[in-house]
Amino acid sequence: MLPIVKHPSFTYVQSDTNKTITFRPMVNAEFKSIITAVELGEQDDAFRTTLTVVKTCSGGTLDEKSANHHIEECFVKIYAKSVEDKTDALYTCNNMVEKTINEYEDAPDENGELVLKSTTTEKVECKTQHNIKIPVGNAEVIYPEEYNENKRIYVADDVYINMKSTSSEFILQAIQAVEEDGNGDKLDALTTYNSVESIEVNGKHTLIGDVSEAEFTEWCKTLPVQTIVKMSSFIKNPPYIQVSMVVKCPTCGSTTDQTLKGLSSFFMF
Repeated sequence: MLPIVKHPSFTYVQSDTNKTITFRPMVNAEFKSIITAVELGEQDDAFRTTLTVVKTCSGGTLDEKSANHHIEECFVKIYAKSVEDKTDALYTCNNMVEKTINEYEDAPDENGELVLKSTTTEKVECKTQHNIKIPVGNAEVIYPEEYNENKRIYVADDVYINMKSTSSEFILQAIQAVEEDGNGDKLDALTTYNSVESIEVNGKHTLIGDVSEAEFTEWCKTLPVQTIVKMSSFIKNPPYIQVSMVVKCPTCGSTTDQTLKGLSSFFMF
């Protein structure tokens, strides 16, 4: 009988809740499922596979109801411990460099050699492609100013709306809504409803789950315009995973500060 392999466990502290998360590295089958999803190029499948891996590796601590940025934060931790703290990527240098352009006479000289007529230079993009290592182990969650400012939105008198980050469960619902509703109306209403945690009146909270989506949508029609603007600003500026690095082109020698935002930008999901 073959031995049962025991895997080490690691911990980290969530960036916004101070909650300690314990996880294990991916096993070979889980890693292959990620690679397959990426190679197929289907973003929906990659998202579902990432969620499944995080849920399993965290022992169910993080799941469909967890905020999406918590899923992404955990995944980079898992990846760094499972594979390496850097991932390969192909980089194209877009720095401007001087290119020499030679113009020759129509007829060669008596020896059959081309005769240089003039030389000019112009600025062009380098366009050199080369492999780089993205330091995923240094990735961090960024909380936009609009997100922090609008977590608790004043409506009127003693009425407030408390917002929350969208969950992975909602993103799966959103994917289905897009497939079913081409004009996006259903998705807009679903997004707003799922981005609210509670309605606060005189310090007492009514959880959004205790209110139907239809009832909430009708109530939103009575809200001040500024309240809707703030809700929209919160929704459009969610926390995101980010990694920063300096890239040096081996051809032109220039260095560029690169900031990659979102899991898909440095795992190519």
